[in-house]
Amino acid sequence: MKIFKIIGLIGLVVFSVSLHAAKYDKKVDPTELYEKATNHLKKEEYRKALRVLGKYTKSKPKDADGWTLYAFTQRKLNNYKKAEANYEKALELDPEIKDILIKIQNDLFIVGSDLANPKMSDKKIRTTPEMITFLEQKMDLLEPQLEPLTSFILPGGTLLAAILHLSRTISRRAETHVVALSRNEEINKDAAIYLNRLSDLMFILARSINNRKDKPDIVWKP
Repeated sequence: MKIFKIIGLIGLVVFSVSLHAAKYDKKVDPTELYEKATNHLKKEEYRKALRVLGKYTKSKPKDADGWTLYAFTQRKLNNYKKAEANYEKALELDPEIKDILIKIQNDLFIVGSDLANPKMSDKKIRTTPEMITFLEQKMDLLEPQLEPLTSFILPGGTLLAAILHLSRTISRRAETHVVALSRNEEINKDAAIYLNRLSDLMFILARSINNRKDKPDIVWKP
């Protein structure tokens, strides 16, 4: 019986290889490739379009339109790569702020678990005063490094600052929901306090990022 199994497996391998050989021996239709490339371009899938056009120009090396489209796609891809690199650069964080944000992300899991557990006698995973103190200490550390505010400011400046301003408003909204919940359910009050301090810290972090990237805050003009 074992010999039949081995023969069967060998047969499957041979069949698989023959399928792949047939696939690669199949003649490529240049018209189909050209249409496929233009469809990728419409979807701004430049890398895919370039790969398909590489096959097209190989099958029709004297087609000027194909080479023109190839060059056009290459320029588009290069521009896309530059934009991608600029975007990544815009999102670069200095180590200090990055560490603060990672700590906040970890602590928010604790806050979420805290609010999801109505059994207040269970003290295993709860928002703690130490977590709140961490936020307050970071505010006390970062705020003196900034110019005092003499006016309201608008969310913006750098891309990262704008994202943190958005995070600030989401934190504030979460706080109002938690306060509303506390009127009907027993919860750990430290969770609401944490979210309150978090929105304050997000404001300071947004300003700190603008300051460290030499980008002024956008002053509100009534």
